Amino acid sequence: MVFKIHPEALIPLRSSYIDIFPFLVFFFLSFLALVILLRRKKINIWRKFSQVISLFLFIYFTAECFCFIRNALLFGIPLIGKEELLSFGYLILFVFVVAFALVFGRIFCGWICPFGFLQEIFFFFNKKIPKKLYLPLLGLAITGGIVYIILLKPSQDIILQFIPNFLAILLLLILFLLTINIKLEPKLKRIKFFIFFFWVVLLLSRVYTFQPWCYLYGLMTGEYGIVGAFLLVIASSVLFYRPYCRFICPVGVLLYFCSNYSLFNLKKSDCKKCGKCKQICLLQNINEGRVKDKGDCILCGRCVEKNGFRFVLR
Repeated sequence: MVFKIHPEALIPLRSSYIDIFPFLVFFFLSFLALVILLRRKKINIWRKFSQVISLFLFIYFTAECFCFIRNALLFGIPLIGKEELLSFGYLILFVFVVAFALVFGRIFCGWICPFGFLQEIFFFFNKKIPKKLYLPLLGLAITGGIVYIILLKPSQDIILQFIPNFLAILLLLILFLLTINIKLEPKLKRIKFFIFFFWVVLLLSRVYTFQPWCYLYGLMTGEYGIVGAFLLVIASSVLFYRPYCRFICPVGVLLYFCSNYSLFNLKKSDCKKCGKCKQICLLQNINEGRVKDKGDCILCGRCVEKNGFRFVLR
């Protein structure tokens, strides 16, 4: 935990190492996001505030990692009925985030996730890069990722060690195809579902897999694969808005399924079909006053603040 300012539990549960502080932060930031979306005022400012707080608290100040799916499948669920306290500690974030997504949608992705926020930060430099350079830069990044694996492979099992790298290179290939033909995006998005089920199968097989975001939490096991994947994802974020969230992230896929059944939705009742809302959404996920794919909406609120959309009961 080399990055941690406070690597131990801030608010231990029953004097154990289980920390309920991350849950309290989730609870506060989630309901803050909900209130701001309903008030429809200064959404972007409050969202940035929530993301900055989350980035600092979860990366530098608490020992908690966002791999709550892995914690739930490998530890939380198997411990039910055996070690209730430990089971509760491993499941609390998973249950809360999933339940919140089922009711309201992917507020976690748009307002809390530090890895998504970092991708947004680097997307700020997107306007400075001509689109004609996208293909050469992506090709260079793909080549660099492959060379990185070949030259810097550790003595451990390369397949397990470099799963994050393989996913990052797959992401670059997806973006390469997307640059060639933007109409391929709906088909390319389906790849994330296969990745999600592959990842879950590995977890159920007791294979302890990593993700690029593990680097943010000071995890040194498998550092070669994690560092390389992290750098590749950040590099791709300069060219595309939240690429890992859109095409790879297993947490995003789980919340995609949940938010499709959420009780709330974004909608514009007085749409004039001017096409402005389509330009506002950075995910290109709204058109003619409605959200095209509810599962992909991260509730960033840009359409609410800038184009009159409302956060309403479905």
